[in-house]
Amino acid sequence: MAQQHESQKILARVGAAAAAIDPRPYEAALGAVPHLVTAMRELVTLATDSLLAVIRATEVMEADPSQTLEEAPSPIADLAFMAHWELRQQAKRLRTTGSRDPWLLIADCDALRQHVINSMVQVERVLCSETGLRPKLSRFCESDLETALETRREYMSFIRGIRSIDARLNDGQLDLAGALRLGAAGMAVLFGQAIFHELRLTDRQQLCSLQGRILDSLGADVFDEVSARRLWLDVFACVQLLAQVHARLALVEHDFNFVAELLAGEREQLGESQLAALDQLEGREPELDRLLADGVRTLSALRPSLVALHDRLAQTLGRPSLQAPGADSATMARAVWG
Repeated sequence: MAQQHESQKILARVGAAAAAIDPRPYEAALGAVPHLVTAMRELVTLATDSLLAVIRATEVMEADPSQTLEEAPSPIADLAFMAHWELRQQAKRLRTTGSRDPWLLIADCDALRQHVINSMVQVERVLCSETGLRPKLSRFCESDLETALETRREYMSFIRGIRSIDARLNDGQLDLAGALRLGAAGMAVLFGQAIFHELRLTDRQQLCSLQGRILDSLGADVFDEVSARRLWLDVFACVQLLAQVHARLALVEHDFNFVAELLAGEREQLGESQLAALDQLEGREPELDRLLADGVRTLSALRPSLVALHDRLAQTLGRPSLQAPGADSATMARAVWG
């Protein structure tokens, strides 16, 4: 057990080191970005070395030292090895930095930092599952989840607003200039939210660029309808990309547990808080979206689409499917509690 405790400490040290790196100040000091890249390279080295240490500390490796890392039949060693390989692949993006846009480097560093944290959390989760240890890296997940949930709330509000404007534009209730003006106003509201500086750098850059182009278009001496139409299509394409916020690991796990709890419940009529949470899942399951838009509020009517959504999330997380052969209440319990 001492080795497992040591492995957990190793993972926690890497998680803390990753959480201590904040790429945001470099946005105002682009000349210092090479220092950020150096810090990230050192973090990746620490992370990969630590994962190798965790692999070697597993009981199976100690029992049979002749086995290679790839041959170790331990869930802990297996996941740690995959995390080690993925981090090395991700780190290749930082090898050539001299001619790259510093903004892209900041974005890559931020994504890699989060990948390191996620890797440590996932390996620790398996370690605790196999050994009975209490998770200690959950604080990183909780912080990430709170940010991810708030980000999704703001994104979904903005996305619905743009889609509503687009519907009015297509129905002839708005002209292009009016649609662009309302779109720019929606962006301004998003920019004013406290969560804005927590958004991905690439998202912030794209939104700011689009707003600038809209203001230039509206302020021109002659309004160019053709260019304005292309610009609106770019705005709508941006909205589609923002909807990919659902793919964040913290949100996939959160939604998986939330849907499992709904399916395990006995209340037929869903409450307001449950419906509000379901609204945030818009875009994950088209049939569920349609039913909710039609005013369906009962669990029995929503169950088939909820099961389909749960199974898709389960596949993403590598968890048991509710539609797998032999799935029963025990499977449901494992789905909720892991």
